[in-house]
Amino acid sequence: MARDTTKYNFNGLTRLSKRQLVYEVIKKYIRDHPDISLDDLKNEFNSLHRSYNVCLSQNEYNDFVKRTQTGAFRYFDEPLKILTENVFICNQWGTNFQNVLNKLPELGYEITSVLSENINDDTNTDEDELIIENPKNIILYGPPGVGKTYSHKKLISILENDDSLDELENPDYKILSFDMVKAEGRYQFLTFHQSYSYEDFIEGFRPNEEGNIQLESGIFRDIAKIAKTNLEASSAKEIKRDFGELFRALIVDQVSDTERLSIQMKRSRFHITEVTDKSILFDKDTGESKHSLSINTLRKMYENGRNNHIIGGLQPYYDALLEYLAQNEKEIRNDELKNYYLILDEINRGNISKIFGELITLLEEDKRLGEDNELMVTLPYSKERFGVPKNLYIIGTMNTADKSIALVDIALRRRFTFVRMEPIEEYLPENVKKINEIIKERRGADYLIGHAYFIDKDGSKIDDVHPKYLFIVKYKIRPLLEEYFYGENIDEIFEGLV
Repeated sequence: MARDTTKYNFNGLTRLSKRQLVYEVIKKYIRDHPDISLDDLKNEFNSLHRSYNVCLSQNEYNDFVKRTQTGAFRYFDEPLKILTENVFICNQWGTNFQNVLNKLPELGYEITSVLSENINDDTNTDEDELIIENPKNIILYGPPGVGKTYSHKKLISILENDDSLDELENPDYKILSFDMVKAEGRYQFLTFHQSYSYEDFIEGFRPNEEGNIQLESGIFRDIAKIAKTNLEASSAKEIKRDFGELFRALIVDQVSDTERLSIQMKRSRFHITEVTDKSILFDKDTGESKHSLSINTLRKMYENGRNNHIIGGLQPYYDALLEYLAQNEKEIRNDELKNYYLILDEINRGNISKIFGELITLLEEDKRLGEDNELMVTLPYSKERFGVPKNLYIIGTMNTADKSIALVDIALRRRFTFVRMEPIEEYLPENVKKINEIIKERRGADYLIGHAYFIDKDGSKIDDVHPKYLFIVKYKIRPLLEEYFYGENIDEIFEGLV
């Protein structure tokens, strides 16, 4: 995988990695504020990370390491000191590192960056510098009750943050990014079943309220269209990096023969009449005066925050134009490439060949729109050209204990990455652990009892002495075991456990 080899010089230290830089920045901040409390430090830095708390107390760190399989690797071994307290600093940053860079000017800290020449030097290896290329098609699979459907929220947050899929095993991973994705309308959820069809998923003819037959788009085509619009807008944005192009996007598109953009400048209203590669032409609304302004000069004024020294006393004449650009630039710059997510719950319950049809080939990552081998097909009903954009993720869930359905289509299996989910032992009561040992020996790992049965609504654990435990065992676990061991005496198999 490609590696970001940028190193940073800070506070007399040279060639720091991203994680080391964060550590040294917080260390210096503590030294600069010797009386700071842990709560104040958290308020200053914890918001920089969307997945982890940047600063943990000793007790919080101990609890995190105890409850997570990867906890010890997420924070620096050597804590910092605040008065008499130990503070553990997060060493996993990924795309959140940009928040640190944005924070430094606020703190008054300066850094310089340097590109490492020794790319193959193992001593420079930093996990944060590896670009994690997560797959676009993922299926979460495992026995019932391991949280497959719930975990798709965590998976979306992982993909948004460019984190490793290993984070699925981390129960403390934050899903704030999922909330943002959902709020922005970049998420669709549906459950497959045996009657689900191509016409439901892609497009098909259906009767409307008046009883007339009309062509309607399916959920997959709809979200693919939205993702494609964002993909095209973000590609266009890349072209607009140059100020002249940005200016054209904001101004030129609004200038026409019939309606011209007018701006109040000082005492007179001026109209933008023409924009060339080098200059902007104005005239007064009275028609008495015409003049031009160099786009390069406008760029300098804009980038220097209305620096009056650029064109002397004439600067105020253009304040209104600069204000217009400042107010509208955000709208142009907001066309960032974003990910879109389609969740296919119980994906193996549907007839995959029937639902996807000829589009199964388009799911391959190298054939997505925006990739080198992009591929499009003509849809049979609308006759429109269709492709799957590269910023659309498809996440499926699959229950391995459900053997009443056909095995997953080989064509689908080849195009998806399968992530197995297992019961989390720490949430299982002791009796259920013993039940699982018998199940694994008699039926196999696909039939294990998942931990989700024993997590209460508030996230707390339902153990053997919990008031809800007997209800769950009697009305949820026992019927499941009767199905697994149909025709057998489960009281003998699980003596004293159910």
